[in-house]
Amino acid sequence: GLGLWTGATALAWSSEKYAERGRAVFAVHTGMIVYPMLDALVLLRDAPDLLSPDSDHYKAIQRQALEALAYHDRQWVDGPGEGEGHYIGIDQEDILEGKVLPGNRLSAMGRALWAAWKLTGDEAHRDRAIALGQYIKRRLGVSADGAYYWEYWLPDEPVTEPVEREDVNGEDTSHGQLTASFPFMLAAEGVVFDEADLRRFGMTVLNGIARRNDGILYGNVTGSPKSNPAHVSSPYGWLHTIPVVPEVKERLVDFYLNYQPSPGPLDFANLVKYAIESP
Repeated sequence: GLGLWTGATALAWSSEKYAERGRAVFAVHTGMIVYPMLDALVLLRDAPDLLSPDSDHYKAIQRQALEALAYHDRQWVDGPGEGEGHYIGIDQEDILEGKVLPGNRLSAMGRALWAAWKLTGDEAHRDRAIALGQYIKRRLGVSADGAYYWEYWLPDEPVTEPVEREDVNGEDTSHGQLTASFPFMLAAEGVVFDEADLRRFGMTVLNGIARRNDGILYGNVTGSPKSNPAHVSSPYGWLHTIPVVPEVKERLVDFYLNYQPSPGPLDFANLVKYAIESP
């Protein structure tokens, strides 16, 4: 029942905080809210005693989540490269009108699209997720130290030459974690990204975020001290690289032991999954 700044209403979540023009719907918020909803529905198919897929409640969650995801169809653009696709800003911040959304916003939608495909089998969701993955992967810079480094705004054109860490105005560690989350998801299934990509993200931790090797993390994926330390946030997402780059474990666990000894639920769950050795 809340009108957007355009006067329209939408079957989606909105905020009046970020767009200069007023209340708007943001793809990054839709992706971050819808992905865990759809992921939960996928998991519940194996636990119908908790919530049956045949129940009205289950169907209502699925319908509403997919409706919110579909609101952003008007923002989808194929290309520019072969097999690529991306979302542009429409009716959001002035600076984003008609422009490609930042990498973290693309990844938020990518996770939701992939979960939607897992739930529904709709190949349109799968194909868009893969196209987003291709778009992102081709715009991550590989450094001589073996790490991926990138900026908050991914470049318009693919990165084809090695990058120097010091020359990259790296994305803050918090948003960067969201940018990397979609590649991590695809890599787990060997789609677009693979083990070599996970290794590069692991080197981002070793040579960038946690390059001090003393539990102190930088608020920037390149390890630049220019970024606000608050952007370290909760770095649980980077734990995904431990199976491929085991050295990441000590760097990140030291941070938790020294600076965040009472981690939040997502941090704790990922620490249990990736950082606590099985008996």
